Amino acid sequence: MLNTHNKKVKSRYVIILLVIILVIVVARITLKGIWVKDYHYVYDFKDKQILAEAYRGNENIVELPSHLGPFDVALGSNIFSDTVITKIVIPNDFVKNYTFLHCDNLKEVEFENGTTCIDTWFKKCNGIEQVIIPETVSEIAGGTFEACEGLEKINIPESVKYIGVHAFLNTPFERSHNDDKYYVVGDGVLLFYNGSKDCVVVPKGIKQCNYFFTKSDEDRAVYYSETVENAYLMVPLHTTAYFGNEEIYFEESSEEDYQSRAGTLVAPAGSYVEKYCEEHKLNFRVMTEEEEAIWREKTEAAASEITYQDNN
Repeated sequence: MLNTHNKKVKSRYVIILLVIILVIVVARITLKGIWVKDYHYVYDFKDKQILAEAYRGNENIVELPSHLGPFDVALGSNIFSDTVITKIVIPNDFVKNYTFLHCDNLKEVEFENGTTCIDTWFKKCNGIEQVIIPETVSEIAGGTFEACEGLEKINIPESVKYIGVHAFLNTPFERSHNDDKYYVVGDGVLLFYNGSKDCVVVPKGIKQCNYFFTKSDEDRAVYYSETVENAYLMVPLHTTAYFGNEEIYFEESSEEDYQSRAGTLVAPAGSYVEKYCEEHKLNFRVMTEEEEAIWREKTEAAASEITYQDNN
């Protein structure tokens, strides 16, 4: 009984000691900040989080911090700018919506296995040549590697179901597919389109796509195949968009300008698209039998023009 009592007392002392240490660390971070290895941490009162505001390391390969003890860590802006880092490993619980800026020596980016969404941006990191994406990733946010002038090739795993607008805009990777009318990656994601702007056909087999144009004074048509599950809703004035019966998730334009959705959506009577237009007060009309035949013929025929990424 005495030994049991002593063990309980010791356990309480250990817990109290840990709490005291934690309080001291938090107080230090809150008042002056603290250096832990190569990072200087402070408490960000505005966002109520621990912030790594400075970096003093000189390693070439760096695994980014995501926690300081029990606390989540956010990174200060530009703390890796003009460093000697050539490779970064991004943990699967890394802070969201972070931007790496002017990392001139950075050549390789590796996302840790278990990462599901890539919502980290690399701006003016022109040295990036290799990006490693694990098969656990299902989503890549828009603009992630925009204008990365060193990025010539990237393997996008079949697990990826969504890629946002301009994820690889103005990269050698994008330019290398200028001759592909439809370049499809992941699980049916239309990454690049280089076809007509007057009559766009989204072929059967494609599941996700972004918008193809914004405003125009010209009459235009877009034919979405029945396999499309996710599309960016950008149907401007003078544009007619044709759909099938299937349910589709519309990613709406962030523009408040109604003109980006002032066109006409056409689909069979009683379809999901008709109900969506009623709920969102969008222009809609029922597809005729002749239009349905044309829509089906176009979307099925265009499937033969798809170029699929080869990950071998």
